[in-house]
Amino acid sequence: MVKRGTISRPLVFSVFSLLGIAYANVDYFYHGGNQIAGRYIPAEGAASRDAVIVFVHGDGALNYDAHGYYEPIWDRLTQAGFAVFSWDKAGVGKSTGQWLHQSMDDRASEVQAAIDHLQANYGYEPQQIGLFGFSQAGWVAPRVASDHPAICFVVGFGFAMNWMEQSWYLTKTRMKLEGKTTADIALAHEAHQEEIEFLSRSPDYSDYLDRLSEDDSAMSQDRFQFVRLNFDADATQAFLTMRQPALVLLGEDDLNVDVQNTFNALEPVFAERPNSEVVIIEGATHGLLDSDGFNTQSPGILFLLRFLIYGESAFADGVLDRVTDWVSEAAQRCKPLS
Repeated sequence: MVKRGTISRPLVFSVFSLLGIAYANVDYFYHGGNQIAGRYIPAEGAASRDAVIVFVHGDGALNYDAHGYYEPIWDRLTQAGFAVFSWDKAGVGKSTGQWLHQSMDDRASEVQAAIDHLQANYGYEPQQIGLFGFSQAGWVAPRVASDHPAICFVVGFGFAMNWMEQSWYLTKTRMKLEGKTTADIALAHEAHQEEIEFLSRSPDYSDYLDRLSEDDSAMSQDRFQFVRLNFDADATQAFLTMRQPALVLLGEDDLNVDVQNTFNALEPVFAERPNSEVVIIEGATHGLLDSDGFNTQSPGILFLLRFLIYGESAFADGVLDRVTDWVSEAAQRCKPLS
């Protein structure tokens, strides 16, 4: 099923609690020689569905709750009977390692390590586990689902299909917002094409520094390694081969991802799967927040403070209702494999 449109909800303003959810203690698991600091948040009260949703981060040095962004989502899901599991990225918070040294394959393997941990320590079967990914997780969660068909479902916010196409869209949009000319943008596109050719030669960091001009700002060596590892990432094949129900929500006003490209790529795939949807939400950002107050490529401290005040009301109309209803229905359809 493929849909485009608005989702309605009552216009309720809620002040987000700075205390948030009462989190469990750090729950460590291990991956690639790193100790990863997870958090397991159980379902609330008697509403338990005996199911857990694993959260898969987007880009950046994110802790287990993505600096508070996940908390309104967790509140809805735990009230609906789902446990949730998330973790500090490698090298963030209480986790060891360095997330910038991970390929998308490494990230998928890390998710699998989290799933193994949940099975071994909480008794979940694969069909009791769903994945909820954000942005860059579009190159991770579908891959995990494709490799492990017993997993119940996948939810995605702001997924892109191709790494370098998304990179160009991000750059082009930034330049337009800065008022750059058409000629400036054309030159930047030529440089982008040259960058793809350069990265395809497996350069080292000194090669990268040698090609910069005096006016260019350099990536750190770790960030360069991350880009070099992942510049050819593409989610198309994983979406074609996974068979789980999927809900992919895209913000119409996304400044980071070309949502029409993602919509067009997934439309023919999901059209053949009655329990899968790709939806463009009007008035929504990359993170499915309300565009009126939260649409930016570079959220900072004021953005975070505004989000903490608005809480779940920061999200675009009906998004949290839709996600909660959809995962509840998807979980009911999951059955043990015979």
